[in-house]
Amino acid sequence: MLFMGISFAQEVRRRLVLKQHVQKLQQEIQTREQRIANLQQLTEYLRTDAYQERAAREKLNYQQPQERVIVIPESGAVREAEVERGADERRRQVSIPRQWWELFFGTSTR
Repeated sequence: MLFMGISFAQEVRRRLVLKQHVQKLQQEIQTREQRIANLQQLTEYLRTDAYQERAAREKLNYQQPQERVIVIPESGAVREAEVERGADERRRQVSIPRQWWELFFGTSTR
């Protein structure tokens, strides 16, 4: 009786472990099927004329013959250029020994 009880408990445990493993694998299958579907949709989109035209415009800077392209710089890029220009002008105004001093000691004497 004791032997049959131990055997039964081991079999129940084994079935639970297998059931959990099967559920995990089924979940993984669903996840991968969803990913495959998403990749198929992406592939279909990448083959469309709309995407190819957009990619040509963005990556290759192509345009239609009757179009005009206007480039508007980002506000951050303009500010960075102004800051760099101001730093260059300041360096030109500061003497070479003072620039070395600031480089080594990190402080300005002004």
